[in-house]
Amino acid sequence: MMKQRAHLSLASHTITGAILLFLLIPIVSSQAELATGSSKGSGSSLIPEYRLDSDYLTRRYRQIRGEELFVFQSQWREMTSAGNPTPGAHRSGSIEIRSQQDIDDLLGVEMVLGDLSITHVGNLDLWPLRFLRKVTGSFEIYDTEITSFVGLDSLEEVEGDFLLGKTELVVVCFGSLSCPGGPQFELRTYGNPRLREMKGLESLTRVGGDLDISNAPLLRSLLGLESLLEVGDLSIYNNSGLASLNGIENLALVNGDVGVNSNNSLKDIGALSGIIEVGGEITIRFNELLDCP
Repeated sequence: MMKQRAHLSLASHTITGAILLFLLIPIVSSQAELATGSSKGSGSSLIPEYRLDSDYLTRRYRQIRGEELFVFQSQWREMTSAGNPTPGAHRSGSIEIRSQQDIDDLLGVEMVLGDLSITHVGNLDLWPLRFLRKVTGSFEIYDTEITSFVGLDSLEEVEGDFLLGKTELVVVCFGSLSCPGGPQFELRTYGNPRLREMKGLESLTRVGGDLDISNAPLLRSLLGLESLLEVGDLSIYNNSGLASLNGIENLALVNGDVGVNSNNSLKDIGALSGIIEVGGEITIRFNELLDCP
């Protein structure tokens, strides 16, 4: 009887181990393909250490398999001896992101001491950047197929220019961006054909340089910029679907020029009435539905 129970116990552990291994194999396989950018049989290494964040692993599994994974995170953590990354790291020098691998390398980084650019890439996953709080140089996202800024929610400060152009974004979303540094900080969004909303910039109070919103044909209003009080120059140009400037009612100071031009659906510019001082010229032209010449 003792031997029989021992055999049953051993069989039970064997079955449990087999089930665990069976469920972990597709996770490991999926991570290996993502880490190397290659298909099965490429002979590439399995999973780099920075890939072993359990949250990241779970999210990736859901993305690839199209289903939820709620189990075996703790087992995976124990097997790999890897938990969540410890934030606080700084990365010096200008960084150019051209692949998912480049983004994954920044997992845990809180500050980039230099410029950060994401250019000429497909639809990358920005979740590994979720600890990033500050960029001391410029931040450029240009000519990409990125559709979501999920992962940049912690970004609070960009000391250089912030350039956002030629993306597939529907919503500009930087909920923590409240204290852009330097008097020449510029926020430029241009050539974003799917952009519908500026919501997600509710914490932004000041743009020391240019605020340039142009060539976004689906943008209907500027809602999301309600906290904005001061800008250097204001340029709103060639947004064919923009019907009103609602969202910038609290803007009081423009240190440079104001230009609202070639917005063919624009009917209402009442949101500009809150501006108390303009340091340069005001130009409002070629807006077909406005009475202004």
